[in-house]
Amino acid sequence: MTAVYVHAGLMILAALFFLAAVSVARRKVGRGWLRFHKAVTVIAAACAFAAAVVMFSFKQAQGYGHFSSVHSLVGLGGIILILLLPLAGVLMLRGFRGLRPVHRRAGHIMLFVLLIAGILGVMSIL
Repeated sequence: MTAVYVHAGLMILAALFFLAAVSVARRKVGRGWLRFHKAVTVIAAACAFAAAVVMFSFKQAQGYGHFSSVHSLVGLGGIILILLLPLAGVLMLRGFRGLRPVHRRAGHIMLFVLLIAGILGVMSIL
């Protein structure tokens, strides 16, 4: 059960860091906002990936199936978005300005997906 708490704690940290990254990007205050946005996003993604690895390893060690619940499938969707968002951000900075609304909308969707995954996760252990 400890792995479940570690997974949940890391995902809560990831969500909080992603919220901070979105907040910084919305305000764009100061000269270093983009550097801060990138750094906080990397920290958030690292927390999310670590949480996924913890749960994957736990299930592997226990002989449980992978991606057999709605929570895990929604979480996988969130991880995929977390992987794609930086790609859109980098391409945006390289001149593909048309990706800005896609990057912003995908960020909001990713936060929503993480929220839904979190709710489903809590419901599955209650």
